[in-house]
Amino acid sequence: MARNRVRGLIIITTIAVALPPPTFAQPKPVPAQETGTAEFNVEQLDAMLAPIALYPDELLTQVLMASTYPLQVVTASRWLEKGDNKNLKGDALAKALENESWDPSVKSLGPSHK
Repeated sequence: MARNRVRGLIIITTIAVALPPPTFAQPKPVPAQETGTAEFNVEQLDAMLAPIALYPDELLTQVLMASTYPLQVVTASRWLEKGDNKNLKGDALAKALENESWDPSVKSLGPSHK
């Protein structure tokens, strides 16, 4: 009985290995006109993105790192708007932020606490 199971398993494994791997069809791209999104030319992109170049590199670095935690950013924003948290500044804010489990990059987006 056990020998038949082993043979069956070997046969099934052999067939599975011999078959080509499954391929998944890629969806065809939908033209921008059908999706309602607009395509921008280089000049339009430059005009939209140029103001970002005015920010200091350190700030952009913090924002980009925090952007990998979008739910934490939203939670932190809501936390800062709640009750007594609105009035926290300086060391009091820094101490309150220590109790939160957010990523340090998210905490650094709060009002300046230096």
